[in-house]
Amino acid sequence: MNIATVLFTYNRPLHTQRVLDALAKNLQKPSLLYIFQDGMEESTDFRDWKAVSNIINSVDWCRTRVVISPENKGLAESVVTGMNFVFRENDAAIVLEDDCVTHPQFMDYMCQALEKYKDNKDVWNINAYAENIPVHSNGTDAYFIGRSYSWGWATWKDRWQHYSIDYRVIARFRKDAEMNEYFSFWAGDVENYILGNVTGRCNSWASFWTTSIIEHKGFCLAPYRGFVENIGFDGSGTHCGKESSGTVIQNVRPSDCTAPILLPDDIRFPDDWETSFYGRYRRIPVETKLRFYNKVLLQFLRIGDMTKIFKYLFCRGISKIAIWGRGEVSKLLLDVLAKDRNVSVLAVIETCPRISEYEGIPVVRPSDIPSETQLLICIPAYDMDDIRRMLVGPFDFKMIGVDEFLDLVVE
Repeated sequence: MNIATVLFTYNRPLHTQRVLDALAKNLQKPSLLYIFQDGMEESTDFRDWKAVSNIINSVDWCRTRVVISPENKGLAESVVTGMNFVFRENDAAIVLEDDCVTHPQFMDYMCQALEKYKDNKDVWNINAYAENIPVHSNGTDAYFIGRSYSWGWATWKDRWQHYSIDYRVIARFRKDAEMNEYFSFWAGDVENYILGNVTGRCNSWASFWTTSIIEHKGFCLAPYRGFVENIGFDGSGTHCGKESSGTVIQNVRPSDCTAPILLPDDIRFPDDWETSFYGRYRRIPVETKLRFYNKVLLQFLRIGDMTKIFKYLFCRGISKIAIWGRGEVSKLLLDVLAKDRNVSVLAVIETCPRISEYEGIPVVRPSDIPSETQLLICIPAYDMDDIRRMLVGPFDFKMIGVDEFLDLVVE
């Protein structure tokens, strides 16, 4: 089986160099590395773009084929046309973008998985990135889920031929109750990206790869510990935001690990998949969120004198608080509570933390809420039912939505 390795680049020379340096240190080198560089936009810094061109043309540690576009296509079209180009000559492809730094065993993992599952048409995608989701071990290094990730991935030509930019796919899912439930569980968030393509807010190719897999009930292999680290959270890229409030947490295999990679034989979801992934990708309509947050901001205005919050907590003997969720409302509440010497905010809770601290406060999983917590204030109160499902009892703290909390303060 011919397996190509593919790298998509644009105008980030430092990132591109790190990705290539890491790939060069892999225990198994690519047999053929395709490197696609998108053409320049008028607003692009020519020096950065040219520096990337120089870097990709100087790779001498493996066979390469460099393709530089004469025009700017954008990431989505670059990936789709690039993949179609690669599959003219290859049976499978391993794909990286210019912010995906690989583990030394990345190529081993990818090639081993592509060979192992090449004849099993139920398997559609190999993920190298691992989310911070606790999943029961099956005794191997990977398990199967129902969606793909675009930060280090691989697939086969015969699966990729089903890729389709089809805006009607969501409507088809909605007409089938079982399919709609399956889609909402594994990829409910994808609908926002597809709508973003229509409105111009984003330019996503990966959303349609995910829906293509979902429509065929395909399985995607995911590692318990990732074989790739994303370095794009520095604001340099178009599609990854900037995380400035703490170190980005990523679930990555130890770099010095050389143990043999074990892959599962059984093509099925983990035993605890419904619990582990419940609500992880469920879509909350943007309109619902905006209405809620506007309501909360008006409640803050109604309070006026913020010492009312201090008095409310003091009268009830509450001094140890945790807050569920980040964002503007969370920051506003944290700023208020920081002025109360009698109150300590012990932790900010997130389902899958990506950073270690927020506004100087530790960010932890639901399972790691400090035991001394007396009150948990939930910022996304519209999601309270899902939040309750994720809490592992018994626990002694009271849980309340931020809107209800502010109402009680005013009374």
